[in-house]
Amino acid sequence: MELELLTPEIMAQGDTVEALFKPITSISKLLTDLGDLPDYFALSEPKLCEENPEQILEELAVAVKMSQRVHLNLVRKHPLPILRVNSGDLRKVLERVMEFSQALVGDAGNLEIETGHKNIAGQEYIELKIATSSIDSLEVEEKEIFQPFLRVNGRQIGLGMALAQEILRRHQGLISFRKENSKRGQVTVLIRVQSVHKEPGTSKTLVK
Repeated sequence: MELELLTPEIMAQGDTVEALFKPITSISKLLTDLGDLPDYFALSEPKLCEENPEQILEELAVAVKMSQRVHLNLVRKHPLPILRVNSGDLRKVLERVMEFSQALVGDAGNLEIETGHKNIAGQEYIELKIATSSIDSLEVEEKEIFQPFLRVNGRQIGLGMALAQEILRRHQGLISFRKENSKRGQVTVLIRVQSVHKEPGTSKTLVK
């Protein structure tokens, strides 16, 4: 893992705001990674709660639009059910996947999130497809994305995708990345749906 400090060489890079704050961002990312370690090794006690994937995706989409000059499109093929998972796990997975996708598109590009369902050998899954299109080449290979402390297009991803993969594995889910060409890629997330029923007296769909 690389940690960039505020050196005279960095100060000499035109004293831009980005150059000056890069070391601070690097240290902040390191602290975030250290905070992720208990989740990666499943050290904390599980605590089940209801998570709304559509709401989390909408919140993350708004944050992306505010932070980058990225054209983002959210396509809902099917409504997503409420999930009963370990508290915070779903948000952690989606945040790390979005962070990786943002790094792929850089400061400008296109990001499309498609939500739906998929049946694999009789088992139902929630399926999320995050397609990225960048003006620059993708500086990452498919086999590298789950390496801890990954760096993508100059950005530190840290434990990001490795953490997402580990959490999904505990929930019998899957995550993959396909590099379609030098500038386009797609992350696919599958979250297993174990049982679905309607809550009595409401229209809410529950997944346990």
